[in-house]
Amino acid sequence: MNNSRRKLLSELKKVIDDLIEDITVVQTDEEDYRDNIPENLQNSEKYATSEAAISEMQFAIDYLQDAGMNLDSACE
Repeated sequence: MNNSRRKLLSELKKVIDDLIEDITVVQTDEEDYRDNIPENLQNSEKYATSEAAISEMQFAIDYLQDAGMNLDSACE
C-alpha cells in the first residue's frame, strides 16, 4: 500500500475514533437517565426504550471498534 492510501486510512481511523467517543458520551448520558428512573417506573416502556437504546449504542461502538482494528491491520 502506498503512503497516500495509508494516510487516508489513518485519517478515516481518526474519524471512527471520534465517532466512538461521541457515541460513548451519548450512551453515558442515557445510562444516567435510565439509572435515575424511579423504581416504580423501571418496568415501564420508558425504561425499556432506554435500555434498548443503550444496547444499540454498544453494538454500534463494538462495530466501529472492529472497523478501526481492520483499518489498522490494512495499514500494516
